[in-house]
Amino acid sequence: MTTWTDPRTWNIGELVTKAIMDTHVRDNLKYLKEQLSTALQVTARKGGSATDWSATGTSNYTPSVAKSQTGVGSISFSASNSGNVVVTFPTAFANIPIVFVTSQYDTVAQHTFLFPRFASVSQFTVYAATASPVTGILTFSWLAIGEMS
Repeated sequence: MTTWTDPRTWNIGELVTKAIMDTHVRDNLKYLKEQLSTALQVTARKGGSATDWSATGTSNYTPSVAKSQTGVGSISFSASNSGNVVVTFPTAFANIPIVFVTSQYDTVAQHTFLFPRFASVSQFTVYAATASPVTGILTFSWLAIGEMS
């Protein structure tokens, strides 16, 4: 892994060499790129499929290029106690990711059950259910983690 070098203070008339540029430009850009590419690093996971991260199981897997995507969505209720919406990922995954969903704030009902289903490489469906019929909009946040191509 590349190390960070404090930026150089340049002097007027100074001869800029390849070694100086490599240290203070090339290497620092490489360092920044490495930091971004390892911001979320999944080093191991347990499940039932090498390609479907939502499958249960006890096998150990080492992901190659795991990335996360996240977003916010909503489900409208109109005098009903259930609803759903399809969420499309900004970028398709290489394999089926694992998806987490949580209520961002619940103004529809105090006890809403929220869960993701039918994940694919490009989308998933969020289902919501309440104990009794309600009218309103439920806002949720989602996080998907999986291998990118």
